[in-house]
Amino acid sequence: MEELRDLIAVSHRYGADTDWVIGGGGNTSLKSDDHLWVKASGTTLSAIEPGQFVRMERAKLDAILRARYPEDPTAREQRALRDLLAARADPDSTLRPSVETLIEFSHRATSGVALLLVVALMVAAWRGFERGHPARLGAGL
Repeated sequence: MEELRDLIAVSHRYGADTDWVIGGGGNTSLKSDDHLWVKASGTTLSAIEPGQFVRMERAKLDAILRARYPEDPTAREQRALRDLLAARADPDSTLRPSVETLIEFSHRATSGVALLLVVALMVAAWRGFERGHPARLGAGL
């Protein structure tokens, strides 16, 4: 898969640059219509290989976001971990998806909302303050 090859190249590039990540940290992911490939827990971004990405079922990840979990923290964590591991496309995989998997899965939606809020704030600054006001100047940056 060419996209995964590109993801690995980006992972190596930014994973090796301490201006972008700390230690082996960082995360990269690739989304298709049905799957999300996410860095396996315990792997190093700068040296990651194709077999170190966990292929996740997007429908199952979506179900996790909609699920109701117990209020008890221990029970909630156990069930969430069980559901996350069950969302792997390969049920026999021993790879564990990184803890940031659900953030990687949902970030496009939250990024879109953030963009709309920024645009709304810019419009409000332009309409609510007179020319030359610092808020209006800041909105134009």
